[in-house]
Amino acid sequence: MTQAKPKGFYFEAPSPLVPGVTVITIVRFAGGNTKTGRLLDTWHFVKGVSFHKARHNGAHDEAICGVCPYRPKDGEKQGGCYVTGLALLGMQKSFDAGNYPHWTTFGDDLPTVLAMAGQGRNVRLGQYGDPVVMGHDNVAALISFAKSFNGYTHQWKDDQFNWAQGFMMASADTPDEMIEADAAGWRCFTPHSPDMETPEALAKVRSAGLKALKCPTESTKCNVCPVKCNGTSSKVKHHVLIKSHGAPNVLQQYRKTAANAAWLA
Repeated sequence: MTQAKPKGFYFEAPSPLVPGVTVITIVRFAGGNTKTGRLLDTWHFVKGVSFHKARHNGAHDEAICGVCPYRPKDGEKQGGCYVTGLALLGMQKSFDAGNYPHWTTFGDDLPTVLAMAGQGRNVRLGQYGDPVVMGHDNVAALISFAKSFNGYTHQWKDDQFNWAQGFMMASADTPDEMIEADAAGWRCFTPHSPDMETPEALAKVRSAGLKALKCPTESTKCNVCPVKCNGTSSKVKHHVLIKSHGAPNVLQQYRKTAANAAWLA
């Protein structure tokens, strides 16, 4: 019987967010969706805990999601996270089936294996989990020969992750946070209230002196987007706004947040 071709590989590293916790990073060769287009992407999980149950009640996901305000809270399984439990369960089953072998299957030097994996590809850092958990060297290796890359982090207020400014967008959730992140040297990717239109949100941000534009994904896919959500590496220096989107339950959760209230104030 012919063994199935690997769908990617995984490596382990200590979480920089919670001491004593090990993070499993899966590099998936053929990822993406209808909005992003085909991408190589990374998924981050807590070792020793079921992928799809780790975030229930916000019990274990701090080690991979940090201060993300959309993490589930007490009594919640998904919270405001756009990644569904079904997607996480699917990754768990695929991982358990051996579809993502250890990185040593492909070589004996992790940076080289990462660089080869990303070569010529469009890379999404952090399809689930915050990509800063990979660390600077692993991120730099993965995108070193990539065709394009994008990523987003909620850890931008923590100075230890300033290295990510050239790789990722700051996930700033309010106009005030955008001003703060901009002053700290970040480009921002910011969802605004689903109860307002993007031109109104842009006007609010521009009135504060920030350069911002509407995310082009209504007319193009991430893997061919000219704006490039790759932090300060992009030739486009504007911040990016997008109307909050997702499943009805995700939008319902978003409408309860302080971020939504801040946009509508």
